[in-house]
Amino acid sequence: CPTGGLDAALTPVIDSILLNGPVAVRDSKKIALEIAGLTITDQRAADLARQHANTRQSEEAREGFRSYIEKRSAAWKSDEG
Repeated sequence: CPTGGLDAALTPVIDSILLNGPVAVRDSKKIALEIAGLTITDQRAADLARQHANTRQSEEAREGFRSYIEKRSAAWKSDEG
């Protein structure tokens, strides 16, 4: 991005992240920090897939899916944005 344009470039990315469930965001950040710089072996990929599958079974994930189907904001997000 051009000099001085970092805030403008990141705003849509941050806004998109903030639409997600807070537990999912927290867990994603934790995993990203844990695996940064590591080689993704077959075992590590399988472990990440298993973690993701477990997360998809959470109440937060179900609420996110329900809100998408019902075309409404998720319970963790106000309708005002």
